[in-house]
Amino acid sequence: MIAHLFGTISERETDAVVLDVAGVGYRVYMPKRVLDTLAVDAMQKLYTVHHVREDAMTLYGFMERTDRELFLRLQTVTGIGPRLALQMMSHMATGDIVHAMIHEQTKALTAVPGVGAKVAGRIVLELKDKVNDLQDGAERAQMRNDRVTTDPSQAGVYAELSAALAALGYAEREIERVLLQHIHAWEALPLQDALKAALRVLSERGVR
Repeated sequence: MIAHLFGTISERETDAVVLDVAGVGYRVYMPKRVLDTLAVDAMQKLYTVHHVREDAMTLYGFMERTDRELFLRLQTVTGIGPRLALQMMSHMATGDIVHAMIHEQTKALTAVPGVGAKVAGRIVLELKDKVNDLQDGAERAQMRNDRVTTDPSQAGVYAELSAALAALGYAEREIERVLLQHIHAWEALPLQDALKAALRVLSERGVR
């Protein structure tokens, strides 16, 4: 099972990226709403699901662990496979899907192509009491996205710094805290300079 990948985006396709990891290119299918924010040549860490069938092996990738977990839970509902789960996450943010489930808003779910009233009803019935733990992670991710993507140029800088710091072993929550506070000051710096600045701040905070 491939749990995550860290590398450079070498290609961006209609529904996937090719992530170069130590010279090996992995095609990773992603929600389109996230895919459109990624830049070729950027470093990126993706949380992955390795889906194996008799006739194919497919990788699905997500920016956040919470997104990956929602993708997996959606597929526990009768009639939902990886393609429809990805379709839902291409049209709705994780937090919006979770909110719709908890509050039994089937109409919001049927706005996704391929999700009819019966499927939406099953999603709510089977998952409304099983996704409360995803709320906090979805809210943190949305808060990060709202702050970063107010200026589209920051999204790539944030992703590259986050991936580089994660590869160095720093905890996801500590990375998020530092980058949200300082990304405005670092966005114009070359990546190596921004990374040095981030490491300096982490060191000053006693984070190892």
